[in-house]
Amino acid sequence: MIWIKAVAAVLVVIGSAQAAATTDGQPNDAMLSFTACRKAIAEAAKPYTPLIIEATITGPIQRLFGGTRVTTLFVRIVYDRLGGHETRRAHVTCTVDSTGVVTIEPRSP
Repeated sequence: MIWIKAVAAVLVVIGSAQAAATTDGQPNDAMLSFTACRKAIAEAAKPYTPLIIEATITGPIQRLFGGTRVTTLFVRIVYDRLGGHETRRAHVTCTVDSTGVVTIEPRSP
């Protein structure tokens, strides 16, 4: 399981090196997909001043014809709000097409 946590614009990756790279040291397909999805989620949340963004892959990455990759993620975002923090959680489907375009859609757990 890999966790990406963004705290006050500092990214911290928590996970195993085996999950993040192949034996030749190159990022594996799963990590590339995960990174693209996490980056798209962070960009979408940015206007709402997130304090913390956590995401984890919850299922296998499906490789579709033409190079498209689809995976499911569980995302937790903590926002700074007047009077305290607001936490949002969601299961999402992330699709990364062969050109690198990312689509995030909510899904049922």
